[in-house]
Amino acid sequence: MAATADGRSNAFARLDIKGEFVNLKSLLSLALVCGAIGAVASDASAADLSVKGQIQPAGACSLALSNAGVIDVGELSRQTLSKWNAYRDMSLAINCASPTKVAIKVVDNREGSTFFDAWLGLGTLGIGSYVIRGDDKKGNLDGKRPITLTSWDGGSSWNDGSGGLSNNSRHGSPLTSWGNPDHAFPRFPVAFQTLTAALQVEVYIHTPALDFQDEIALDGSATLELVYL
Repeated sequence: MAATADGRSNAFARLDIKGEFVNLKSLLSLALVCGAIGAVASDASAADLSVKGQIQPAGACSLALSNAGVIDVGELSRQTLSKWNAYRDMSLAINCASPTKVAIKVVDNREGSTFFDAWLGLGTLGIGSYVIRGDDKKGNLDGKRPITLTSWDGGSSWNDGSGGLSNNSRHGSPLTSWGNPDHAFPRFPVAFQTLTAALQVEVYIHTPALDFQDEIALDGSATLELVYL
């Protein structure tokens, strides 16, 4: 993890989209990768025990996705794919040791494969894209309803973000944070300890680019980076 100027570690979560069109069947998954645990090495005459951990400084935060980040869109048919958008719900949870102002930056690890400029790529150029949106009405920020905010200048100014986590690194890599809807304009991010953000993942498949005679793999990957403000 990368450390901030005050010694706190930035947290990361990676989204992997896996699947393929095989005999008109596809599985789409978002796999959340949060870290790895070291293995215990052994041989016939000796055994090594490793104890690993991390002491979190004050204000450190963690993030996680619901359902281990896995989304299954189920069975697909060519007729279904004629104009195909799939919608699935999930949630993002952020927990901090003490009230802290944070934001999320979405980095598309398959940026060169996206069909829509501001969406996320599926790994193969032209086959489609996906986007992550939020629903503030279902969110919870320390017991209150949050409002999603977006900054295009590194956090100097903020605008209502229409409930979405956007990736558009070609136009400035925006930050997404959360504020209090009761505050007057201009709104700014607020410090919190716990946040549950309701998310909706929309996947679009560009059917003219598909060859239904061959397998087409879905290999989207994005990193959600927690940024301290």
